[in-house]
Amino acid sequence: MKVAIPLDGDKISLHFGRCSKFALFEIESNEIISKEVVDVPHHKEGSFPQFLKDKGADVVIASGIGRKALDFFSQLSIRVIPGIEGEIDKVIEKFLKGELKGG
Repeated sequence: MKVAIPLDGDKISLHFGRCSKFALFEIESNEIISKEVVDVPHHKEGSFPQFLKDKGADVVIASGIGRKALDFFSQLSIRVIPGIEGEIDKVIEKFLKGELKGG
């Protein structure tokens, strides 16, 4: 499974569509196998969901995310957990423990 998180430094970006990087976590047997930080291409409507699909993302953990982006992710069969804030390392640990509750 691959989990994508939009970045603002070491925290989740509060504005999904304005982030310039994503952290991609490869997870197997509930453990982090790898972490990659990738720059995003120039943003246009609908480009981030397809970009993350092409990177193999199965899940996106985000803070603020618009309805259109949610619809695009749904069309691509990518699960979104919205309404999450905080440092990405703590957030991914909560995700692995099943303790992450979206808003």
